[in-house]
Amino acid sequence: PGFDGNAQIYIQRAGTGLITLQNNILYAASGQTYYLFEPGVDSSVFNAANNNLVYNAGACPAWDTGCINADPLFVNMASADFRLQAGSPAIDAGVNTGIELDYVGVSRPQGGAYDIGAYEWQSPAVAWVYVYLPLIRR
Repeated sequence: PGFDGNAQIYIQRAGTGLITLQNNILYAASGQTYYLFEPGVDSSVFNAANNNLVYNAGACPAWDTGCINADPLFVNMASADFRLQAGSPAIDAGVNTGIELDYVGVSRPQGGAYDIGAYEWQSPAVAWVYVYLPLIRR
């Protein structure tokens, strides 16, 4: 048996290396699962598996320390805008993986901690409004 397409990540062993799985968002479709292990492979293949966010296919796996099971609140998933909305549970919920920039080049972290996912959330810029009043001399 092999990968059947019903999992977000298919995990198999190739050599003696260990897998690091951190700060990922897995959004499963109906009938899918988050992870599928190759027969004979289990969670011992992980060097680290933590601070991932899963949604829509059940609870977090026991081996994923710090896992969050919640809607990631993407800006617009239908149009493939996977940036985070304000209030997303992924904001400041990640760990330092040594990756200094997000997918579009924004430095990490922007808040108190790293965000989970490809995009680091940035608070909206404050818009300044300048009002110029005429100077009247008498």
